[in-house]
Amino acid sequence: MKTLSQRIATMMAAASVVLATLIVAPVAKAETLTTAQACPAYLSIKKKTGEVMLAQGETYQVVAHNKEPPTWLQVEVATAAPKGRWVAVGCAQASQPGRPDAPAPSGPAQPHPPGGKASHLLSLSWEPTFCEAHGDKTECAGETSASPDARQLSLHGLWPQPKGFYYCIADAAEKKRIRDLDDAHQWDKLPEPGLSGGVHDRLAVAMPGVQSLLERHEWAKHGTCFGATPDAYFGRAVDLVDQINASAVGQLIAANVGKTVTTAQIRAAFDDAFGAGSADAVAVKCAGAAITEIEVYLAGPVNGTDPVGKLLHHADEASTCQKGQLSRPNS
Repeated sequence: MKTLSQRIATMMAAASVVLATLIVAPVAKAETLTTAQACPAYLSIKKKTGEVMLAQGETYQVVAHNKEPPTWLQVEVATAAPKGRWVAVGCAQASQPGRPDAPAPSGPAQPHPPGGKASHLLSLSWEPTFCEAHGDKTECAGETSASPDARQLSLHGLWPQPKGFYYCIADAAEKKRIRDLDDAHQWDKLPEPGLSGGVHDRLAVAMPGVQSLLERHEWAKHGTCFGATPDAYFGRAVDLVDQINASAVGQLIAANVGKTVTTAQIRAAFDDAFGAGSADAVAVKCAGAAITEIEVYLAGPVNGTDPVGKLLHHADEASTCQKGQLSRPNS
């Protein structure tokens, strides 16, 4: 039987092991994070519990990283108890005295180095493939070979990363209400983003799903985490899509409707359009033998005015196919 002193020593050793598992990549005391948008922060990264909202434009002390390079930062929130909360790095870039930010590139640039994750994902859909499986959608019923979405990539969404960074709504009850409606696909009951006429008209061309109220879903789930007004969010997304459709990528797509295109061809078109190495930012997605999406990973001032060539970042996920058909419209 152990003596009292032996039991105390065993307990202290066990406690030291537990503490060791809780200390995750402590950082220099001078490191801070200034939020680019309102962001949720959690006690638990995995369970997403203990949520508090960080206000846009506020500066918080960074006390730990989840790993190196980090995907989550633990910050001190003065109004929370306990103060430590984990926030995704996509909320803002941490800064530290004596560690200046890299200068912005002056022209088309290679994707950012692979040390970190992308902050945004621009998802571009090939609408005729989507409509093959969703013929009941309003936008699919009216699709013809003369439709804009039958010869160019369409906007699915511009999604702040990482995955799970959704529904940035400060009021917890309202957040749950919106999320429940969205999960049930009751988009007609979601709030209208309130877009100006000009932005709505541009979006209706770039995103055929507007006919099915897709913009309400995209704003509630993703746009609220972008840190800008609905007009600015959707206007920026349309700008990025338009740049890609006007490039060698768009030319490749338009010239091969109804044909099989390889992932290598699509990636090479990105290199031609935006500079060597740009292909690394691209992942092509297929369903069976048909191309469904082209995913473009971004980082940097995505909510600013930089052209897409300056924002490309190494893709977080790989392509799912080596080639696929660009389906023709059903009608």
